[in-house]
Amino acid sequence: EITNVPSQLEILGPANPKAEIRVRGLRKDVSTLNEKNVMAGIDLSAARLSRKTFSITRDHIRLPDERMYVVDINPTQLTFEFKEKPR
Repeated sequence: EITNVPSQLEILGPANPKAEIRVRGLRKDVSTLNEKNVMAGIDLSAARLSRKTFSITRDHIRLPDERMYVVDINPTQLTFEFKEKPR
């Protein structure tokens, strides 16, 4: 989930950023995970014209159950490209 894109900027890419997240927990809990109930939130409020790289950490990942935890994230960074919105 991308949040806080500065109003004067437009994202050129990546169009649909994704990260692979490995999770550990009880099999019955982990088996319910899918792309719809695991979210990685990226705050783009620090975005500027051109390119900027943002880190993805465990703090950015929202899992549907507290009994699961993130063991790996790949990639750990995403690079976005921005341009100024037309006026």
